[in-house]
Amino acid sequence: MVEEKKCLPEIKAYFPDDLSKRWFLYYYRDGDRMRVYGEINKYHTIAERKEAMRKLKRKLKIELAIPVVTIKDKCYQYVEDNRPVWRKKTYQTIKSKLNMMFGRCSKELEKMEVEAFFKWLKHNRHSTTYSNYLSKIRTVLKAIGEEHRVEDIPHLKEHRRPARYFQPHQIARLKKYISAKDPQLWLFVQFVYYCFIRPGELRHFRASDILLSEESLIVKSSISKNHKTEYVAIPKPFFPHLKYVNTLKPNEYLFPSHKDHSKPIGLNTMSTRHRKILRELGFGVEYKLYSWKHTGAVMAAKSGVGVKELQLQLRHHSLDQVNEYLRQMGVSDLDNLKNKFPKL
Repeated sequence: MVEEKKCLPEIKAYFPDDLSKRWFLYYYRDGDRMRVYGEINKYHTIAERKEAMRKLKRKLKIELAIPVVTIKDKCYQYVEDNRPVWRKKTYQTIKSKLNMMFGRCSKELEKMEVEAFFKWLKHNRHSTTYSNYLSKIRTVLKAIGEEHRVEDIPHLKEHRRPARYFQPHQIARLKKYISAKDPQLWLFVQFVYYCFIRPGELRHFRASDILLSEESLIVKSSISKNHKTEYVAIPKPFFPHLKYVNTLKPNEYLFPSHKDHSKPIGLNTMSTRHRKILRELGFGVEYKLYSWKHTGAVMAAKSGVGVKELQLQLRHHSLDQVNEYLRQMGVSDLDNLKNKFPKL
């Protein structure tokens, strides 16, 4: 029997980056959505508002607490409590992993069920995915005092395999097919290939982020993976394809949602469309939308672009990181050895 504790109905937070909009917490009571604003919106920075939101949520936990006794509810309570302070993707990742686990396990999360779940993962997912599940689920269970439920789950040796890059003949085939069937996707692909923009960043790009007069792009800290504002160059072959940006309003998304142009395209929309085409053309799972970033880096390196220039364009923090990245792609400076090695 799990010790009875108090927890909340699911409390969610609305906190857009635009501080001109009102932030609030909300929950459902008898099918009605209840909004709670408190004093959140009297603050003028994201950090201050998030702190006010945390305090308000703690107050609501006391006011709305109801008895809950299952491990499942404790796990989801922990995730919702931390939603305001986690990155959106962190929240989505951890919650999706809990959804997967509790889809195969009971609310009480018996050890035999957990062992069976990870055994299933071992045989149906890559070792890296397995390890990621174990890490995230262990974090949640440790936070609620239930880490012993995974203490006997073995770690697997990870064999990290980056997405494969495309060979020149594959590039030609994909270009012909994608540009004809899905021009918007082909433009997206070119951004990834030429400018090394991550798909998750690119969906948030607005017209004002394209600096045509300077032939560069700005990757703002609010959308970048490393939370830094950085600039990357627009290579000459790609520049003509971006002149249409001058016809857009500065705040327009380059890739808006087809349902609401005031919002960016969905998180997985482009990768889903790209994956469908790859399947149609017989490419394996090792090829992804992200492969175009690797392809661009490899082709640039093979054409003689220097490592320092690649570092700036890739937005890597060191030359060593770039060298390791290229080694993972199978790129090495061995052309002289291959072509000039003395004959025996």
